[in-house]
Amino acid sequence: MAHCQDEPESDEEFFVDSRMGIHEVRMLYDSLTFYRSIWPGPPARPEEEKDYLDNVRNKLYAAIMEYNLIFNDVKEME
Repeated sequence: MAHCQDEPESDEEFFVDSRMGIHEVRMLYDSLTFYRSIWPGPPARPEEEKDYLDNVRNKLYAAIMEYNLIFNDVKEME
């Protein structure tokens, strides 16, 4: 497989960009919300995982709110 760039020296130098539609964002948000509600916590799972789940979920929530702000028109009542 041909590489366009040099391989990173560490895993921390590697990143992935992803594009999702609003439906996928909402499904992923709902999935993380559900998993967070059943998350077993330490010692079964590391505490850092909870922080990571909350961080990703908050970013998805921000994307949903931005979508709602931009694309949902509110009709004024007369």
